[in-house]
Amino acid sequence: MTLINCPGCNEKISKKDLECPHCGKAVKAKSRSKGLEVVGILGILMGIAGLFISVKLGGGLCVVSFIIFLMGRYK
Repeated sequence: MTLINCPGCNEKISKKDLECPHCGKAVKAKSRSKGLEVVGILGILMGIAGLFISVKLGGGLCVVSFIIFLMGRYK
């Protein structure tokens, strides 16, 4: 469980808490950046395209393309 400091009272609270159990202040949840989601999706698409291209070229680049695919998938 990851602990963070409450912005209201500076006590340690869980990162999953929606409000501080000590002072009751609402903790704003951080949302994921849309830019990172787009980059991840583009990475997946580029990895899949690279995988298909490398198979057509004889499979020599297959491992590299698969690694690029995984990097985009698990960013």
